[in-house]
Amino acid sequence: METVGGDPADGKSFKFDMWYSHSPIFHNSALSFTVNNFVFLARQGFYDGLTFHKVIAGEMALTGDPPGPLTGAGYTFDNEVNNKMKHTGEGIISFYNEGLDENNRGTNSSQWFIAYKAFPEYNYYDEEFYKRDCASPDIKCYTPFGMIFEGLDIAKSITEGDIIKTVTIEKLERGTSNLPPGNR
Repeated sequence: METVGGDPADGKSFKFDMWYSHSPIFHNSALSFTVNNFVFLARQGFYDGLTFHKVIAGEMALTGDPPGPLTGAGYTFDNEVNNKMKHTGEGIISFYNEGLDENNRGTNSSQWFIAYKAFPEYNYYDEEFYKRDCASPDIKCYTPFGMIFEGLDIAKSITEGDIIKTVTIEKLERGTSNLPPGNR
């Protein structure tokens, strides 16, 4: 992934692995819907040219919402709940949503964020492994799906308005991962 914006813009890039269940997704033949959605949109060029439209210093950088009257990719999907993938610290990549809609359905679409810190309040399960009430309007639950392994300093330097030049999907060979052992 490359971001452009600011001066100099050329050469800014970071890389992240994506998960499926408790392993990076490219170790498995099946993809979770969350990761599959991201890969599909990236391969279609959906994210190319989009801005990081919200950056909260020390917390997160949010992108994936195109300008215009429509929001997101034009469709929504439910959160994928997994008690093993958590918002454990800086460099976690997670889908963003607006909670549940009026039909109690998920509102994930195309927006995602880079965490600059741990967000245990965004996990589906609390520290004692009790499932949180994600249907409550006061509780935010997001699906983490990746972790930055290269260029975290670049990701942390993103400013509001920086533009994504391109998102490239690379398939890893079976049995390889750039994630630290505790996050595989």
